[in-house]
Amino acid sequence: MRTILCAGVFVLVLLASASQAAAQCNPTWVPGQGVPGVFSRGLFQDPVRCLATWDPDGPGPLSNRIVVGGRFSLAGDVHAFNVAEWDPVSESWSALGLSVNETVAACLALPSGDLIVAGDFTVAGGVVVNRIARWDGSTWSALGTGCDAEVLALAVMPNGDIVAGGRFEFAGGVAVNGVARWDGSSWSSLGAGVVGIGSNQQFAVLDLVALPNGDLVTGGRFPLIGSAVASNVARWDGTSWSAMAAGIGSAGNDLVKALSLLPNGDVVAAGCDGGTYPVVSWDGTAWVALGLGMDGCVEDLITMPGGDLLAVGVFHMAGGVAVERLARWDGSAWSSILGGFAGLNLPSSLATLPNGDFFVGGHFNEVGGVAAASVVRRRGAAWQPMGSGTSASVRVLLTQPNGDVLAGGLFDMIGGTPASAIARWDGTSWFPVGPRLFELVSAIATLPGGDVVAAGLLNTGGPGLARWNGTAWCSIVSEIDSDVRAMTVMSNGDLVAGGAFQRIGGIVANGIARWNGVSWSPLGNANLMLGAPSNRGVRAMVELPNGDLIVGGGFDVASGAVADGIARWDGSSWSSLGTGTNWAVLSLAVLANGDVVAGGGFSAAGGVAANNVARWDGMSWSAMGAGTNGFVHSLAALPNNDVVAGGGIVGGGLQRWNGSSWSSHGAGTNGSPLSLALSPTLGLFVAGDFSAAGGNVSAFIAQLAPTCVATAIASGGCSGSRGASSLHAVTLPWAGSTLQTRATGIPQHAIVVPVFGNSSTLLALGAVFQEAVGGCDLLVYPDYVRLMLGAGGAAEFALSLPNTTAIAGSVLHHQVVVAELDSQGAIVEITATNALQLTVGAF
Repeated sequence: MRTILCAGVFVLVLLASASQAAAQCNPTWVPGQGVPGVFSRGLFQDPVRCLATWDPDGPGPLSNRIVVGGRFSLAGDVHAFNVAEWDPVSESWSALGLSVNETVAACLALPSGDLIVAGDFTVAGGVVVNRIARWDGSTWSALGTGCDAEVLALAVMPNGDIVAGGRFEFAGGVAVNGVARWDGSSWSSLGAGVVGIGSNQQFAVLDLVALPNGDLVTGGRFPLIGSAVASNVARWDGTSWSAMAAGIGSAGNDLVKALSLLPNGDVVAAGCDGGTYPVVSWDGTAWVALGLGMDGCVEDLITMPGGDLLAVGVFHMAGGVAVERLARWDGSAWSSILGGFAGLNLPSSLATLPNGDFFVGGHFNEVGGVAAASVVRRRGAAWQPMGSGTSASVRVLLTQPNGDVLAGGLFDMIGGTPASAIARWDGTSWFPVGPRLFELVSAIATLPGGDVVAAGLLNTGGPGLARWNGTAWCSIVSEIDSDVRAMTVMSNGDLVAGGAFQRIGGIVANGIARWNGVSWSPLGNANLMLGAPSNRGVRAMVELPNGDLIVGGGFDVASGAVADGIARWDGSSWSSLGTGTNWAVLSLAVLANGDVVAGGGFSAAGGVAANNVARWDGMSWSAMGAGTNGFVHSLAALPNNDVVAGGGIVGGGLQRWNGSSWSSHGAGTNGSPLSLALSPTLGLFVAGDFSAAGGNVSAFIAQLAPTCVATAIASGGCSGSRGASSLHAVTLPWAGSTLQTRATGIPQHAIVVPVFGNSSTLLALGAVFQEAVGGCDLLVYPDYVRLMLGAGGAAEFALSLPNTTAIAGSVLHHQVVVAELDSQGAIVEITATNALQLTVGAF
């Protein structure tokens, strides 16, 4: 096989054709999809804090809606900040005006059709409201001057007054101590309220329920309310507070988190009580346990239209029955509801429709095999998502050899397609990769034969690695003691895995190991687990053109060599890259010339000041301008060697380096990109913790597509006595890159003539050469031609394209004429490959 570089003269031909090139080739963000529920940034936040059934026109003809409050920025495919409504009939989301600026913790529908929400926000719809606000269907308004601290509970009294509970001391400037009444014009206290609520931040009113006679029951964490000694629950009769027997739990230590009212008027209370977690009802004189209680805290209670009671929380057992965090009390016994909240799923709030459908909110992405982004509907005997899109975080992306993109993360739905933690995008649709095996996928690799290897948290618990062969998942590790965070496949086909593990596949391999398809082995005697505990282990890896492996992470030693944050493995030993970085390396990319770009949270590389991103040229480190203003979690090298950095970068999450300066891609993302993948045909894919890209709704994953696309279209061709020779593009013709093509089916002895032209033609080779095979045509006008001897059955060609958008849109034509030779060097026959029509693109 012979490689030639076609340059010089033909570059002039290419530039001469640039007059028809596109003037602007800025890539654009492709509108994405929303979520089947609500989107919240941050793994440990609680997206949904309250649910309420709301009739927006009171006695009017409109159907009931479900109000969802919490901490989120997207509801379905609608931008909605911290409060939104779901129409169960049209199955669509709507924002409530401009929404509110911080968390909504309590929702209350009024008989008039107005809605009250409360929490720790200060502004609603541009109006200063101080933690409690009213929505009348079109505008937000304040309730006086609001409260001075978080409001956590709401109730409406029979006369229409509103009662608020929480951690506040003042409402409307009046000292109220955790519980206050709004009569439509002013705030007033209910006695002395919760004693000590200001000095003890653990004290709070967490739920309220109004009784038909006008009394009020409050639950929370407090030992004394008014003058009544009351352990976490008390009753207000309009004049004074009184204890309800001995209360519930230890005074001021345990807590009542949920209250509800049964059809017979009994109050039901639950929460966290000294490790016994009972659910109890008040019969007027005493608390009576409903069965044997739970094995964990109850977060919310609701009475269903038929009188049954639902409870959600962090429990797994109710009355001795396995229930998985959701249970039903039918008046005599607890029972489970098919497909509860297993694994990491945490429900915390409830609402119901008059027809018996109910809704559960909290922090989860899957219920009973149905994708659900923190809120879900139970309709009859089945769970139903509330919207479509991507249900949870996408953490890792990988481009396949054919340009498809693999995505891994926490999701159970991606782009509206059910797929558990790993999926493939072919440019048009998403497809699941195998049946459910992982709860979370943190790293992906593709083996030479096309099999996919995924690593992450298995749905059976614990970390694992498995191989998808197109038919089934097969485990490739029998033992691993911690997570895998990065993988790559070496040029020899071996898989290298890195992470926070110390043992894998029965061997000691501190942070990194190699799998040869049969067994695991360590890479030297590396210990890449030595470093800061918060970033310990391997976080990124790339292979250099020469076969060396570069590894980045939170280590400071590699096989005895000082290697702060980054190290090189040359196949036999480890070495440092200068003096490394002064903090963890979280991402790596390799440029066309073999230089390495490292990103992370460092401020220096090799002793050179470099903010979060730096370049290693094989000898020394250099800064890339002023760097970035936030951690770099992901890197991608574009075809023209520009570098895109993604992470916690203020002002859009993404920055692009053109060799001399940084720039942004429009509005970028509204959260941190965690992974980048460049597809030669589809553009740059971005995954992470965001709900919008370029101003478009794009939950967790977005596509930045080129407007000047590089293409290669094949046509024509003929066959000789030995069959057909064919020509294909190894790489696409991007401005600033090297176009590579390859001809196969070349005879062992031949003269090979690559032809490049600025236009097509049609000339029968037989009209020029008597040895030409009939039907073989020259399809490319020969602006540039070169002779070479073929050997080995194939020939490769390369053309360096100028790094300027001025050539974008230019069309090149390329074909190879082949003259087979006999042993004496005489021409036996002349044929031609197919022709390629190559359109130059720019990213």
